[in-house]
Amino acid sequence: MNYIVSSTIISKCGLYKSLHMAPFLSSPIIFLVPLSILINQYYDSYNNDNNLTNGDNLSWPTTIYLSFIMSWNRIFAMVFYAGITIATNRTVHVSHRATM
Repeated sequence: MNYIVSSTIISKCGLYKSLHMAPFLSSPIIFLVPLSILINQYYDSYNNDNNLTNGDNLSWPTTIYLSFIMSWNRIFAMVFYAGITIATNRTVHVSHRATM
């Protein structure tokens, strides 16, 4: 999944535009993490059939929401690191690059 997203973004936007775009798409979405508290409270208020008090467990919608947030962050961070690696490799002459 990561490779598909990064190769698509780099091929459509170009290397340097993707380097500018990736940090703005990865880190700011972390500010949406506190919404998971509201989602969990909303879910617990309608599902009080168990004997646990509110907030003792993490609901499935909250887990899916947090998984989406973290995967979004990781994917675009990976796009940035892949792009910066490609850009750095382009600055070195072909004969000076290390090979395995």
